[in-house]
Amino acid sequence: MTEKIECKEPKEYRKKPVTITAYQTDKELEIETLEGTMKASPGDFIITGVHGEKYPCKPEIFWETYEEGDNDTSVEAFVIDNCIEWYNIISELSKKEEQYYLKKEEYNRKEFEIVFIEDIDFKAMYGSTAEKVRKQHAKTVLKGLDLEIKSLELSIDYLKRRLTYLKGLVTVKTALIDAKKSD
Repeated sequence: MTEKIECKEPKEYRKKPVTITAYQTDKELEIETLEGTMKASPGDFIITGVHGEKYPCKPEIFWETYEEGDNDTSVEAFVIDNCIEWYNIISELSKKEEQYYLKKEEYNRKEFEIVFIEDIDFKAMYGSTAEKVRKQHAKTVLKGLDLEIKSLELSIDYLKRRLTYLKGLVTVKTALIDAKKSD
């Protein structure tokens, strides 16, 4: 028994913008598609769909349906790629800044400890006067921490410059895409 279906007013629908990959073959091919094996003739396009499915398409139908994509104007892909990079840089920057502040704290603590060590007998430890050894000991310990701090400062500076570059890139790219759309 068939169901009675009520007819409604037809509406217009537009195909969603989908990016596919395709190449034009120069020889006869047999393509395994979702509908089975299909033959592609020389000049046909072999399309790979959004789910990885492959199928042949005659050139005249291909050109009625598709236009050449410009990877540079795929706003969504561009924004997603840059958001991911932006997130990664900010995460790395956050970690580096945390390391930097911890090293600065350690440096200040060590500097305080070294300067105010009065009860260690450096002469017994190193065979030299306490003041001379204390200064050398302080220089050695603080120099290593200072190098780590400088390295972190350079990393932080690089990441901040990278973010500035990325911001400029997004601004320029967005302006170019907007200009292209208005043409």
